[in-house]
Amino acid sequence: MTKKQYLFSFVLATLSFIAARSLEKIGVQRFYVDKASQFVKEDGYFDLEHPNSIVPLPMGNLPLSDLTLLDSTQMFCIQSSTGGVVIYDLDSNQISASLSLGIQEVIRDIVVVDSSLLLFDENMSVYRSYAPYDSLHTTQLTKGNTSWKSASICHHAMTHRLFIVEAVDNLEQTERFVYTYNLNNTKFQEEPLFQFDVSALETFAQTNNIKISTYKVNSMQDTVLGFNFIPTAIAVHPKTNDIYILSSIDRTLAVFNQFGELVNLAVLEPRQFPVPAGMVFNAQGDLYISNNDLMNNSMVKVMWNKLFQKKSGHGLIFGR
Repeated sequence: MTKKQYLFSFVLATLSFIAARSLEKIGVQRFYVDKASQFVKEDGYFDLEHPNSIVPLPMGNLPLSDLTLLDSTQMFCIQSSTGGVVIYDLDSNQISASLSLGIQEVIRDIVVVDSSLLLFDENMSVYRSYAPYDSLHTTQLTKGNTSWKSASICHHAMTHRLFIVEAVDNLEQTERFVYTYNLNNTKFQEEPLFQFDVSALETFAQTNNIKISTYKVNSMQDTVLGFNFIPTAIAVHPKTNDIYILSSIDRTLAVFNQFGELVNLAVLEPRQFPVPAGMVFNAQGDLYISNNDLMNNSMVKVMWNKLFQKKSGHGLIFGR
């Protein structure tokens, strides 16, 4: 092969690779849009000002951050100060000892997929664990290879993907990103599913007369009213396919539709949600939020109220 032929072959191979990656990206986006468009949303709402229950966690237990339901009565949680993974029983209000999973690195995030537990460590390596959830039943799926870290993950059953909201280390960075992890090929998707800017949340709050109760530092280093919005939890509502993202520092819950468009926002009441940390939905659409506060360490439940006719008015009403 001559030098000219070699160069031509190299250029052709490079173009083919770029075209294949572009087609892959278009295919992934089209797959998600097609799936999302087929989803039939249920009409309903949450009354966040009147939780159905606030259960203080047992004395002597550390606050719980990440939440993911194993079944209707048990959830896996991360103890925020130790990184240990425990099982919390909703019926008995009891917390197990930390599971011995055999993972050397600190666990960042967890999520249940079917009957298995998926775990992300500090290096963004992914592990899968099966019952009885010990070191003998835990294996690595993917070695960490992302340029970003996760703040929280959740399962999107319809597309068999994990949704990942990126951790924020730099407060001057105002864009927030949601990525995906494909469970079929155990691979991170490089392009974000969607992104949004914190200023969009502030504009939405102003337009909809939502009172902001937190402060941030602006570009002039002045303290002003506004959101920092540092994500601590993400969850997909099973009845609407909406994506909920929680910011603990602002006690703010932002809701995006299945195409990444901001559709609602709530500032949580501090007496009921002093330090909201973890968040998860059950199969009926009810919302659980953990309070990561040593003085008020609790699990809050807000039931999903199904609507049988259209409803107008103020409040967190979805599916209209």
